[in-house]
Amino acid sequence: MNKVVAKEKLEYYKGFKNNLWTLFIVLSGGNAGLILNLDNLVKKFLLSFGVSLDVAVIIGIIVCIIKIRHYIYKLGE
Repeated sequence: MNKVVAKEKLEYYKGFKNNLWTLFIVLSGGNAGLILNLDNLVKKFLLSFGVSLDVAVIIGIIVCIIKIRHYIYKLGE
């Protein structure tokens, strides 16, 4: 793999990981607000949906970290 391409992909995944962290913080804040106000079924459903989105975002962050390590390894070759 070309080092220029690897460097560009590395920068892409670093930026994408930062965006996912921001999304995780926003979703977690919304979930915390819903936890404090669980008085009807709709809010409970939204909380469970928010928690499942949090899990999906964490999986995305882990995938980005794996990709970043892969491209760092490729740059070292």
